[in-house]
Amino acid sequence: MKKKVRIFLFSFIILFFSCDENEVVFEDSTSLGIDFIQSSFIMNPNQSISSYPDSAFNSTNNQFNLSLSPKLYIGNIGYSESVNLSYALFKINPNIIDNYSICDSSLLSIKDVVFTLTFDNQLFNYYQNIGEDTINSNYSFIDDFLEESSQYSVPVYINSYFSNNLPLLNFSDSLFETKSDFYNINFIDNVISSFKSQNYILSKSKNSNNKLDLNLSSQISNEYWCNDNIDSFYILVEYNSSLNDDDEYLSIISTDNFYVPSQPKLTFNFEKNVFSDTLITNLFDLNQVSNSTFTYVNDDSTTQVDSTFLQNPPNIYLVNSSNVLNPDNLVDNTNIVGVNNDNNSDSFGTFVGYKFSGDESYIIPSTNGDKDLFDIDITLNENFEFDSLRFYFSDIIFAFQKVNNIYDYGEPFDDFGIDNCINHLETGDILLDEFTSENNCLCDSEYGLWDGFNCSNGSYTGNVWDHDSLLCYIDMNRDLVYDLCGNESTTYNDLGTENNGILDWNDNGDGIWDSGEGEKWLDLGLDWIQGTLEFGAADDFETGCKTSVYPNGIGYVADSNEDYISLVDYALNNNIIESDVFYNFQYELSNGSIVTICGQEFWDNPLIEGVSSCSNCSSNDPNGDNKNTDPEEDDWIANISGNADNTWDEGEPFEGNGQWDWIDFNEDGILDDGEFEPFLDYGINQLPDNLEGSDYELDNNPGSENNLMYDLGEIFFDTGLDGKFSYQEENYNMFGKQGNGIIDFDSNNNAEFNDFGLDNCPNNYESLDGLCNGQENNLNFDLHLDDFNIDPNQDNYSSSNFTGTENNNSWDFLDSNGDNIFSLDENLISIYTDEQTCIENNYFWSNGICFNDSDFNGEYTLQELSESFYENDEAMPALVNIGQNTYYYDLSTNSGEINYPIPVPNSVFGQDIFLWISKINQISDSQYRLTISINSSVNIDAFQYKLNIGPYYNETTEIIDQFVDLIAYDFDDDNSNNLPDSGEINPDLKFIHDVSLYELYETDEECEANPTNYENPLNCDDDLILSYTYGINRGISFSNLNDFIIENNQSVFIAEQQTNLILNFDNESPNHFIPSDGASLIFSGELGNSISISDYIPDQRIYQNTDEILIPIGSLLNQILEQGQVLENEILFTISLDKYSNVITKVILSDDILPQIDMMYSK
Repeated sequence: MKKKVRIFLFSFIILFFSCDENEVVFEDSTSLGIDFIQSSFIMNPNQSISSYPDSAFNSTNNQFNLSLSPKLYIGNIGYSESVNLSYALFKINPNIIDNYSICDSSLLSIKDVVFTLTFDNQLFNYYQNIGEDTINSNYSFIDDFLEESSQYSVPVYINSYFSNNLPLLNFSDSLFETKSDFYNINFIDNVISSFKSQNYILSKSKNSNNKLDLNLSSQISNEYWCNDNIDSFYILVEYNSSLNDDDEYLSIISTDNFYVPSQPKLTFNFEKNVFSDTLITNLFDLNQVSNSTFTYVNDDSTTQVDSTFLQNPPNIYLVNSSNVLNPDNLVDNTNIVGVNNDNNSDSFGTFVGYKFSGDESYIIPSTNGDKDLFDIDITLNENFEFDSLRFYFSDIIFAFQKVNNIYDYGEPFDDFGIDNCINHLETGDILLDEFTSENNCLCDSEYGLWDGFNCSNGSYTGNVWDHDSLLCYIDMNRDLVYDLCGNESTTYNDLGTENNGILDWNDNGDGIWDSGEGEKWLDLGLDWIQGTLEFGAADDFETGCKTSVYPNGIGYVADSNEDYISLVDYALNNNIIESDVFYNFQYELSNGSIVTICGQEFWDNPLIEGVSSCSNCSSNDPNGDNKNTDPEEDDWIANISGNADNTWDEGEPFEGNGQWDWIDFNEDGILDDGEFEPFLDYGINQLPDNLEGSDYELDNNPGSENNLMYDLGEIFFDTGLDGKFSYQEENYNMFGKQGNGIIDFDSNNNAEFNDFGLDNCPNNYESLDGLCNGQENNLNFDLHLDDFNIDPNQDNYSSSNFTGTENNNSWDFLDSNGDNIFSLDENLISIYTDEQTCIENNYFWSNGICFNDSDFNGEYTLQELSESFYENDEAMPALVNIGQNTYYYDLSTNSGEINYPIPVPNSVFGQDIFLWISKINQISDSQYRLTISINSSVNIDAFQYKLNIGPYYNETTEIIDQFVDLIAYDFDDDNSNNLPDSGEINPDLKFIHDVSLYELYETDEECEANPTNYENPLNCDDDLILSYTYGINRGISFSNLNDFIIENNQSVFIAEQQTNLILNFDNESPNHFIPSDGASLIFSGELGNSISISDYIPDQRIYQNTDEILIPIGSLLNQILEQGQVLENEILFTISLDKYSNVITKVILSDDILPQIDMMYSK
């Protein structure tokens, strides 16, 4: 046996060549089941249209309309040595100003208007080498080269002209950027002549290094802009490159560039009267603040007493710059209120109150109703000239402490559950309150008697009876004490290995489970073993049956001679089934259980809802669950196969080894089935004969195509000698559970191992001596203490335990009386020991105790179980309801007292406090008294609020100098900020239009008629040229592609990875020029109503050294075939240069190697 390098690579027989000799069909002789066909479609030059703008000027397509170019060009843009001067022309509609808030009643004057242009080039780096004498002697026609302070402050090589009267350009704005006249040399000459004959030259000035301002104020009177005295006008910009050695041309950002800030724009400088409101202060003085009082008659009914509802009325201090609150001057044991009465201060009218630190009373106790709090006397100043008083509150803070022995929302708590025990201290003890005696508790029977050792009736339960508390319980932690929370002996075990859902296996390193290594795992899959709780059946003891409950199959436990094949043979020999192709039969095993065995008919059609057919099931793997990714065992895997050295060596498997393989088993030098890997015998250039001329001739100079030999470079399929990839091999099963090296779980969390822990012993076989002795432990206790248990009391909140109270992020209590209210211990009144005395003192008597029945249920209530919480002893902000918070007192109609109601209660958020001005009373000509009232349900420790008057304003006027940029596009100034914000621009309406004026050369026709005299610098022989500047793109048609689509729509499938568009470029052509940063090819076109070429062929970036590109095109062709889309005029797409291309960029497609599509497909 030997391996050859040059040999036939694909075991396909050539059936035929199509009539156009560009299609080759190969019939599969390796049982792959696929016929491969390769076709190549060459560009048809006669049907591929070169679009020149003069004959096919596209005024609607942004991609091909040169007037919508993102750049404008001034200067010489001719190719090679030719001269082709370009100019920038602008049309400006004066209605542009209507988009902006300039011409309104506040306008004083327009000071200046400039037109700003942004260049790609740096304009202000070129003057140091240009002297004044040189300019005067050689370029005297250049306008205003001296500008203001410096003769070099503006570029002398740029001229700008103004005109508002050009009949040549008298067409509507909407047509301005659609006229092909702008590229006609005669029309251009007439436009230039008209501008220069009028000689309205615009002065210019530097804006920035690459921006130039053209001054319009010299040609348009500034006041005309706002009185409709201006018609549309034009600006022409030219460039004289002879004054600048650096550039032949300059580029200007146009109004069609995506970057709006750099587009041409008008800038207005104007003055306006700006009106503003100024806040007036110092309108009143705050003279006095006092505690509100009420009058009542003394007990002797002879004297009247004035009093306040406050238990400890505060001392009130008026504070200002000359009267500072000094702690040394405060009265001891007295609450304090400070009021800022400095009307020059921003804090004027602020009240701050707090209780004395050593006093247990509150500065404002809960009011139990509406209470007047403070009386405030104010005096209006002489400059107060308004007809009403207006007051409101701000900066309001009322603080209180809420210590009530009841959990309040926001207070911290231990989220340990109602057992009030964190998991790692839980015992898991279970109270059995249904058993009320020791006999019942221990013997689980109403009649059983416990003699200290045995039960006379019933079975020993393992329960514990507490003789002191008379409680029966399951002692899970075996400490003989009933307690849900322990300090030392708990059943918490986060390291337990039994029932932890994890395979615990101490493998000795051989990857095979052995006795004593922990939990047993044989990687047998998830087929359920009938009659057990275990999963994972060996192939010999799989039934081949499946149900919707056990979709992974069913296994069974039996003697070694009762395997699947033996049972099928028994059924055949005893005529239970007619053949080895059967649906199912039943068999009684030697252990007495009945097992159902399923066969091929069941696997093909189970007839059970929810159970699918099984293509992988067989007598060797009845449940079809064996993972097998290489049935033929011919895969070569780097670093694994053979000697694992990452290099294929003789004797190692072939599939996937990265090289074509052949073993000449019979040593006849001829390819026979099973000796080689398939390949495509197209030759080393991978082109069919009809594309390259005669290649293989038996009698003369043999070539590499169809030579029945493999040649390096030909495509081959790395399948191994069987000619099949692994997924095509019989019994391939990528998703099998058995033997997949993964510990599998099903949707019900059943596992293919027994989660018995490292002792490999289930609880019901565990014994106190640590053995697993095979005798069932009826109590099912965890005697080996190896259970995984992180929640012994089973009170953790989770998706499977929504009633859990531990870690549920909520404070919980045991609502034992069902009133949904947390109950506290009611106070015992121990001084009253008899019922009569207890009741006479208004307490309640029940069951021999006297108590305060606070919940009025007639029974003494113990505090309900709850999670521990920590009452907040710091001040909490109260909810203050101030209502509409606006108080008017009409000075023109009122002269007495006006009362204001308490705010309406807030039914949504509630409130702790109502605060309002309850009345305003005039006490003299300019003096008024305000009464502040409060209704509080909480005891207030401290407070702050500010009483404001007004606001009152004076209108002022200020002259402001403003600058506003007017962009080319219409926009809706929704926020009135004179700026086009996101979403406001209307791209369909422009006020500034711009085009480049330069000659576009004629089509090929003139070149062909007179090639000698034709001045087109684009070589007449270059039929496949692309140039955005000169509007040349190409619609590409491929020979016979349209016929192929018509004949094969929806009947073939394109192999997308093997189907490419190939473009070659003529880098040797003098007309081929790509700048160093590259150029982008654009593929465009619409096929029908649903196929856009750009969705399938992305832009392609090419560079100076790019000679060929391959573009995947299979997905586009598949979509065309699927929709049966016929190519209009047989054009598949149009190729063009990106409109942001450099002005002199030209791309020449090779006409020696025409564009072509190489397609591989199957029928």
